[in-house]
Amino acid sequence: MERSTMMVKEMLVFVLILAIPILSFSQFSEDKCLYDLDQRAFMPQIPSGTYESKYGYRLPVTGTIRLLIVFAQIEYDTGTDPNPNNQEEWKVGELPTWVDELFDPNIPIGQANGIVTRYFQEASFGSYNVLGDYLVKSSGSNEIFTVLNSECQTKGYNEALCSIISQVTNGNFYTGHGLNNVTYFDNWT
Repeated sequence: MERSTMMVKEMLVFVLILAIPILSFSQFSEDKCLYDLDQRAFMPQIPSGTYESKYGYRLPVTGTIRLLIVFAQIEYDTGTDPNPNNQEEWKVGELPTWVDELFDPNIPIGQANGIVTRYFQEASFGSYNVLGDYLVKSSGSNEIFTVLNSECQTKGYNEALCSIISQVTNGNFYTGHGLNNVTYFDNWT
């Protein structure tokens, strides 16, 4: 299969990746904004139109931000698995083969290696660093988190995943590149 084919679990990662450029570069729009700064909801009531961010309200356009990525899979104890066949790029229960191709974990010297990090490095002429690392079950592990479809249906995807992460990690925090403290993440400089 080609790398461009995505399973349901890959869509969660790509939604995050697509949200970053939309939010951070949307301030260049000249159209009328469908949103007031005081509104709490992210998506406007009207499905078509322009999204706008004023003065870095949503995300900054310079500096450095480090994102924490959680790769997860859904175990279909109820319903039908939309993609029951294993993919070579992302085997069941493991991290995808391209996991280290997304982000650089630290500010690169020279050109970035990660696709997302390099994109923002080039788009900002080096003034905006988007870094990232991924959460794993235990130190030195490449296992990802598994959430039951039945739990997702009753609790919602975010709550079900957060519950599983809390149970599995038991308060410990391990990432793929050893940034094992939550204080490394979401710090805009």
